[in-house]
Amino acid sequence: MTLKKIVIVNSRVHNLKNVSCEIPKNAFTVVTGPSGSGKSSLVFDTIYKESQRRFIDSLSSYSRYFLGQFQAPDVDSKVCPPLLPLNKNPLLKILVPPLGP
Repeated sequence: MTLKKIVIVNSRVHNLKNVSCEIPKNAFTVVTGPSGSGKSSLVFDTIYKESQRRFIDSLSSYSRYFLGQFQAPDVDSKVCPPLLPLNKNPLLKILVPPLGP
């Protein structure tokens, strides 16, 4: 069975209050919203942490011994394959010279 989407049901991480979502796989997806709306909590602290935990679980017990325990995010249901995160910081910062004498 191949999963066609990432499913999160009732996420309660940080400021998220029972947030549910379905994100299609094999598509470029952007999460947007106002400051403080929980974008990073959803993407990094829920979806990425769960995918990281699942990846670690797939390793041998010898490897897991050195990596330690990863705590699962507080959600009711999740269907999440291992993922690679992208850093939200820009790769290249444009330097603007100061104005004035």
